[in-house]
Amino acid sequence: MASQAPPGRRWTTAFGIASLLASFGQGFALGTLTSALRVSNGAYAGSAFGAFGWFSALAGVTVTAGYTALGYAYTKQKSSGSLRETAGRRGLACTALTAALLVAALFAINDTAARLDLSSPGRAFAFGGLLLFAAAGATTAMVTFLWSQRSSAADTLPIGGLVVATVSVILALAVARYPVLVPPDLTVEGAVGPHNTMVFILVGIGLNMPLVVAYNVFAHRVFGGKLDTGRPLSEPPDGENLARTGAHS
Repeated sequence: MASQAPPGRRWTTAFGIASLLASFGQGFALGTLTSALRVSNGAYAGSAFGAFGWFSALAGVTVTAGYTALGYAYTKQKSSGSLRETAGRRGLACTALTAALLVAALFAINDTAARLDLSSPGRAFAFGGLLLFAAAGATTAMVTFLWSQRSSAADTLPIGGLVVATVSVILALAVARYPVLVPPDLTVEGAVGPHNTMVFILVGIGLNMPLVVAYNVFAHRVFGGKLDTGRPLSEPPDGENLARTGAHS
């Protein structure tokens, strides 16, 4: 079976590099939203690379580290043996690195055009509370990455903690920036497309969401359980060995 064949080293390396570049690109694109855009007569008037800056690179590295930590958390959840232990150690290191980079980014963002707006008590309270949730999620992930128990709960906690931390950070930044989307004054309402376009997108997404949910449920059921890293990928499962033994006897 093709799924039982050992993975090609070159393909594995290519997928790894592509994933890192995609992660960095997403973070870099988010970082560009902190740059003030030059707009003239309703159109962008800056240079081709006018929105790029040092904060974009910092955001790219932060998102890459965060995605890598999530990847190790998922690997720990789905594997056993030495691969599970390696994913736990590396996941802990990536989570700590992500936390340090995120703290640096939160301090550095006020040196960009997209300063955090915490002027009202409500905003400040919500922002601080969400960051506490993020810290609790990251701490949970770091503590449980090295848990040795093989229970499903022990291996689910790292990825659960990182998901809570990620969502909390995104909501905290939204609270501190709303309604401004791009500095200096492009708001969420100003960036919204025409009404008919938004209705068309909403209907399209609504019709496709059941298919996406159904596919993900099916995929999680098919690939449920852990990968047995103690058995070579080219070796068939025990059931197939028994079937072959019975066929030859």
